[in-house]
Amino acid sequence: MLEKIIHLSFFIKIKRFFLFNFQKMTRGFSDRDLWSLDVTISKFCLPRLKRYKEIKKEIISNIPQENFDEILDKIIYSFDKIINQFELDMNKKEYNKTEEGLILFVNNFYKIWRKL
Repeated sequence: MLEKIIHLSFFIKIKRFFLFNFQKMTRGFSDRDLWSLDVTISKFCLPRLKRYKEIKKEIISNIPQENFDEILDKIIYSFDKIINQFELDMNKKEYNKTEEGLILFVNNFYKIWRKL
């Protein structure tokens, strides 16, 4: 019985592998990306924000330089936490700090890249 379950599980994994890859090729993302969309979005944003912080020559927005760097650091921290640590594993302080960075991301979304 256990052998049949293991055998069936193997075929389900193979089927999902091809299905998800087909979805990714045809529409750019697979249903697997939707299971933890917070992590998927964080994985997209984090490397881009880190690189942006490295190469920014001047501050585009009206945010002062010190505040701008602090805001970026808090946003980067939040996306990193979402990717590398489950919400249930966070203590209250980490959760609040992560939430603060996400709120800053939302509130400064346009200000980071554009002069308003």
